[in-house]
Amino acid sequence: MISDGMKPVVEELTPQIEHATGRKLAAQFNSSKICADKILTGEPFDAAILSSDVLDDLSRQGKIASGSGREISRTEWVSEFAPEPRSPTSAPPEALKHTLLNAKSLSFNPTGASAAHTYEMLARLGIAEEMKPKLVLDAEAGARRKM
Repeated sequence: MISDGMKPVVEELTPQIEHATGRKLAAQFNSSKICADKILTGEPFDAAILSSDVLDDLSRQGKIASGSGREISRTEWVSEFAPEPRSPTSAPPEALKHTLLNAKSLSFNPTGASAAHTYEMLARLGIAEEMKPKLVLDAEAGARRKM
């Protein structure tokens, strides 16, 4: 079970994984929340590539082995106004606020692990109401764009 955010990477690596293991990869892509819900209901899986907060929660509930997780990636914010990807913690709040307010739209998966953080960020920046008309809530957000 794999978070949608990792779909492009896993799809690109699938031939190498299959060649190295001699086994066919049967990846299930979805939001971290939906993958976690499937794990909680007992759906069988061999590996889970999900957000760390979801994995931590599954570990606390005894659904995955404690300490079995490894960090394999980090999410970066990308803006057409910034010269290079920046994380929200490295960009000054006013620059991030300016970027978001000038964006034509902001798209994310409403059931994805980042949704709650995105809503919280918009509220903390004081632009939640202004951004509402620009929000494109899409379960396929990010899956269409290859980096």
